[in-house]
Amino acid sequence: MALFLLRLKLTFGEAWVDINLTVTPATIQLLFSLLADPSLPIRLATCSSLSKIVSKGLKVASDKVKLIQVLSLGPVLDQLEAQTKTAEQSNESVLSFREALARLANSLGVELVALCNDVRSHLNVLRSGLTVDL
Repeated sequence: MALFLLRLKLTFGEAWVDINLTVTPATIQLLFSLLADPSLPIRLATCSSLSKIVSKGLKVASDKVKLIQVLSLGPVLDQLEAQTKTAEQSNESVLSFREALARLANSLGVELVALCNDVRSHLNVLRSGLTVDL
């Protein structure tokens, strides 16, 4: 189990790993299934890995948009939040998992705001008559 968690963190935690090699339909399905794993360390490591994937620096804004669309985390986060909300709130593992979900949602929000700022700055450049690659 510890080896699996180490591989999960190494695979998705390294900045140099090509996102196209790690984010595939199979890995997305695996990660989403791991979010429902009964083991808290696996769920926490999965949230951390997803946060790192979402926060991955991509040079082209449209690539980041595609990544966020492919991951489609909104419905997953909504479902998990609803499931954990009905669980016993004093349960330490539920609280830890909800905290990890909140960090993941925050990572997603930060990236969406950054995309909006990038689009705004590109529009300002375009208005000034210069060209820019999106």
